[in-house]
Amino acid sequence: MYKQFIIILIFSFTFQTNLFAHPLAGDTLKTTGGWTFLAKIEQELTCNHSNDGVIRISGVPGFSRAQYSLDGEYWQNSPVFKSLPAGIYQPRVLFEDGNLTKLAKIEIKSPTPLQLETAVMEDTLNWGYLLQVSAEGGTGEIWFAVDGKQASPESLFEISKEGKHIILAEDEAGCFVKEEVWIGAD
Repeated sequence: MYKQFIIILIFSFTFQTNLFAHPLAGDTLKTTGGWTFLAKIEQELTCNHSNDGVIRISGVPGFSRAQYSLDGEYWQNSPVFKSLPAGIYQPRVLFEDGNLTKLAKIEIKSPTPLQLETAVMEDTLNWGYLLQVSAEGGTGEIWFAVDGKQASPESLFEISKEGKHIILAEDEAGCFVKEEVWIGAD
C-alpha cells in the first residue's frame, strides 16, 4: 500500500530586470521605469576608416512603441544602428508617451591602421634581390603578396626582375595596404 503525497511549493521572489545583465566593455546599461536598457556594440569597425560599426539598443518593453537615436536629432523605429563610423555616441530611447531615456555614451573605435615596411637587399648567391616586408597594425595575422602572386604569411621574397613591384599586405579582416617598391636600377 502506497500513500501519495502532493507537495506544493510556492515560490515568491522579486525579479530585477538587470539581475543577469553583465555589460561588456563598450556596453552601456541603464535601469529606468523598471526596465533595463542595454546599448551594445555588435560590431566594431573591421578596417581603419570604415563605416561598418553596429550598435543595438535592447530592453524596450514589447508593448510600448519607441523611437531610437544616437545623437538626439535623427530618430528611427529600429533599435539597430548600422554603417556607423568610429565615434562616440549617446543612445536614446523615446517612448510614444514622451518619456526619454538617455544611456551612457558608447564608443566605436577604429582599429590601428595597417602600415607596411619594406627593405631590399642584393642576393649575391642567386643574382637577384631579397625583399623583406613587415607590417604593423590591423587585425590578426597579416599575409603578403608581391606583384599579385599567391599571398602568404612569409615575409621574405626572392625577386629576380628589376623594376617596379607592387607589395600588398592584408590582415584577417580583409583590410589591406598597397605599396610600390623599385628594385635595382632607378
